[in-house]
Amino acid sequence: MKILGDVGSEFAPRSYLNPGIRFSVSPDGGSILYPTDSIRTGLWMLEGFEQP
Repeated sequence: MKILGDVGSEFAPRSYLNPGIRFSVSPDGGSILYPTDSIRTGLWMLEGFEQP
């Protein structure tokens, strides 16, 4: 096995489907594709706008 690099924990393989995590290897074996899932939220407060 050869380690090509580290994508970090924020890009760990994840899927909201069950089982859903599938890896695809390119025909030449030089790259892989896998799903990741990221949830980001934010809280916004807007001030100074006229109410309708």
